[in-house]
Amino acid sequence: MTGESEPLPKDVEEKPFLMSGCKVLDGFGSMLVTAVGMHTEWGRVMATLSEDNDEETPLQVRLNELAATIGKVGLSVAVSCFIVSVSRLLAVVDLKHFSAANGRAIVDFFAVAVRSRL
Repeated sequence: MTGESEPLPKDVEEKPFLMSGCKVLDGFGSMLVTAVGMHTEWGRVMATLSEDNDEETPLQVRLNELAATIGKVGLSVAVSCFIVSVSRLLAVVDLKHFSAANGRAIVDFFAVAVRSRL
């Protein structure tokens, strides 16, 4: 259980119990199984190790912060591209003769900005 590689003596009076997976190097004795599976000490240790706690590791916290920062930068670039594209279009087009093609161009600019965000 402790991971020690040194053999430990066992006797009836002090420490008569063996854990699963232990090897007997010398001697003789009889055995009585008192627990199996998850009811053993080893099973309880494995159950505590396999419990899923919802705590994030420090690496996950940093990666989540990095992903949020990248998302904000991407969104700001997409919005900037859309604003610049619409501004350039409006600077060239006569607003008194605004056509459906110009409206379609603005929708296309928006689509490009959204696609660049994804």
